[in-house]
Amino acid sequence: MDFLSGQNALSPEIVAMPQNSFTDVMVVAGATSRRHAQGLADGLGRLCHANGYEYAGMEGYDTAQWILVDCNELVVNIFLEDVRAMYRLEELWAHAAQPKEKRS
Repeated sequence: MDFLSGQNALSPEIVAMPQNSFTDVMVVAGATSRRHAQGLADGLGRLCHANGYEYAGMEGYDTAQWILVDCNELVVNIFLEDVRAMYRLEELWAHAAQPKEKRS
């Protein structure tokens, strides 16, 4: 989160994932442009390699509307803001993480 905030990512949010999901933690952040999104993704890759974190790869880099950086236990989604608003991953996964009796 510090890296993303320091690189002017828009509204980075941490989403706790449901138990037994594909990852432990998901981060969702916005970018101001495709170049900004690619720069954030590149920086995350360098940060993982420099600190010995597991880095499984990334998807969506070329179009840079939604870039997924997969670090296994942590998945970072970098969106252009209009694409982020369309998918609303924060809401989707926040709802999924709630126990059934608390869902509205």
